[in-house]
Amino acid sequence: MADNVPVASAANSNQVQNAEQGADQARPGFFGTLKTLVVRMLFIYMISSFFRRSSTPTTGTEGQPEKQYSQNLYPKNLQMDLYMYLSEQETFTDFDNENALVWKKTGLMYGDWTSGPNGDGSYEKSMEIDTPEIYICSIIYMSKKATDMNRKNN
Repeated sequence: MADNVPVASAANSNQVQNAEQGADQARPGFFGTLKTLVVRMLFIYMISSFFRRSSTPTTGTEGQPEKQYSQNLYPKNLQMDLYMYLSEQETFTDFDNENALVWKKTGLMYGDWTSGPNGDGSYEKSMEIDTPEIYICSIIYMSKKATDMNRKNN
């Protein structure tokens, strides 16, 4: 029965000692862990900043943004005129017909939110129409423009 018990040899004990020392060396200390963490954080930051868009707009020569994404088409308080026509044709071209003109409102101010009967910048027009199928053509012009709507150069 004594033959079944393994005997530790000197070579075996050296291998066990080397394995224990290797385990101690493979595990980094506090500063090694901190260094690894910082390097990983910098790496992730660089990758994410590469895909992120710039939040500050680039400026042109006069300090204005180089690209304007949206702006008003007309300046505030520009006087405009509204012409509203009714027609049975889908494409309306008879702008000289006074019978087709059902509403003309002149002197409207662009960006004025306090005008109108309710003080909210809106106007209303009510009428009765006997035609079953009707089209509305509404045109807004600047007040200084010519009102000849048949011309192609407007």
